[in-house]
Amino acid sequence: MINNISNFDKVRAVAIAILFYIFIILVVDGSISSFIGDYITYPVDKDNLIKFYDFVYVIGFLLSLSISTWMFSKGIVKDFARSFVIFFGIAFILGIGLFLVLTFLEKHIISMSGYTTLILFFFLLNLFEKLDKLNINKNK
Repeated sequence: MINNISNFDKVRAVAIAILFYIFIILVVDGSISSFIGDYITYPVDKDNLIKFYDFVYVIGFLLSLSISTWMFSKGIVKDFARSFVIFFGIAFILGIGLFLVLTFLEKHIISMSGYTTLILFFFLLNLFEKLDKLNINKNK
């Protein structure tokens, strides 16, 4: 399936993924640092802000990779990528919304490390479930 795609499309997919990733990082970093600056009052808030940026880097990377794969692939790979774009898109939007709402309500920056771990766990669970369904369909 990957061999059917030309080298130009592969390079273009990687370039689009990098551009999406840079766009996500710049937009989220700029907007969060302008909104959250007043809420950094304790040393733990700085650590939690770093954990939030880890969330953005990891989930943003997986989202941008899924988007570029979805745009430039064909067949079953496109179906996998589409489901992962939806999964990581919802997780990313919910994560940023959760972070902002709880930060404004609590007047402290919350830690996102547990949420990031849960998202990665559910991603792997979803991936193995899809691979198992694919394997069952091939055996029939």
